[in-house]
Amino acid sequence: MSLGFNARALLLAGLLGLAAPAGAETLVYVLDQADAAVVHGYRLTGGELVPVAGSPWDAGDASQAGLYCAGQCQTLALTARKRLLLSTSEDGVSVWRIGADGGLTLVAGSPFGRAGGGYSGVVSVRRAGRDFVYASDFDGDQVTAFEVGPGDELQELAGSPYMAGDGPLAMVAPQKHVLVVASQNDGTLRSFAIANDGALTPAPTPPTGFTGSPISGVQADAEGRFVWVSEGLGPVHGFKVRRNGGALKPLRANPIDANLDLDADSGLSASRGKYVYGARFADGTGNADLQALKRSRKGELKPVGDNQGSGMAFIRAHGQDSKGKRLFVTSGQSSELRAFRIRKRGELQLQDEVALPADNPNGLVVLDR
Repeated sequence: MSLGFNARALLLAGLLGLAAPAGAETLVYVLDQADAAVVHGYRLTGGELVPVAGSPWDAGDASQAGLYCAGQCQTLALTARKRLLLSTSEDGVSVWRIGADGGLTLVAGSPFGRAGGGYSGVVSVRRAGRDFVYASDFDGDQVTAFEVGPGDELQELAGSPYMAGDGPLAMVAPQKHVLVVASQNDGTLRSFAIANDGALTPAPTPPTGFTGSPISGVQADAEGRFVWVSEGLGPVHGFKVRRNGGALKPLRANPIDANLDLDADSGLSASRGKYVYGARFADGTGNADLQALKRSRKGELKPVGDNQGSGMAFIRAHGQDSKGKRLFVTSGQSSELRAFRIRKRGELQLQDEVALPADNPNGLVVLDR
């Protein structure tokens, strides 16, 4: 009997007295912005969600209570090398070091930003060997730009902040040189080119406006070629991201029928595999819907099958793992976190569910390492 590659590698490691390589792990972090801002951490072990030792962690900052945006604020993000976790609150961006055991340590000086700014979305990109962080200042109608310093602190860049419409909420960086910002109050979508020094330059095309504002959120595919915005009480619109200058080109298929009655608190999960998932914040039945949307090579989204019940009364936040194999969903009213396996045709199979002691879990990120 011949041995496969993995078996031969393990046998060789044993003969040489070396430790076998550790398997990949999946960590899920959830931000609760209720009366006290805290971050919860879970590890997916053998298909079960297990709390990380030390969880939850106090953000040490007043929360942004009342910002119930069902996860579309995108209040959590990872830096490019997945060493730091970023969370937003009323007064700025908090930086967390992620330990080998998945535990979090708050960086001294957090939060960084303008006190009372009402920060919501946060993203990070790596350019020319430097890590930059961008946060939407909802009340100030601007985006604040930072660089991660030598001690993991955030240092605001010269030229920051940048004006970004009325009520900038969610952001994505589909390519490391483009930033896309969705402003909720005026229903606009605008993009910026990111320079090597982190500076932002507005794209040559004017912001795109939507009649069905407020915009619920914006997401991108893993390759950074397309972005999609969910329009409050309306359909989904897709755009191709141009490499030169970061301009957004509307797809011919717009508007896209998501086969889901999206409301102002609904939105989309980021695409990490074949499917994007649309989520309805609440439907009055205690079983808020999820809809699988298959992505074509041209960026078009097409509903696959019927709506699938989440088993939750209100969906707050949702996100996929890096390979698009699992979808994680949080609920505020029923206070739980659910892990679903994504099947071949987009069907969701419940894998595990745990009680989540959180009133407003509107941020969720998945770390595979």
